[in-house]
Amino acid sequence: MGEWECANCGHIHDGQEAPRVCPDCGAPKERFAFYPLDDQAPDEWDDEVYDLLLSLEEADNEQTGDPPDG
Repeated sequence: MGEWECANCGHIHDGQEAPRVCPDCGAPKERFAFYPLDDQAPDEWDDEVYDLLLSLEEADNEQTGDPPDG
């Protein structure tokens, strides 16, 4: 499965096929680009993003000498 993005307006359509026309701007099916979704579950991805943001904040605190949040 994946997402289809309209090149004209950026509308995102979830599904195996692009819509016949864009519901937002009326662009034809050929104006959609397909982006496959990776195999990770969204909650796993959220955990990875959280860990990355936390490590970036810690690195910033080390450079500035600010105490950690929380």
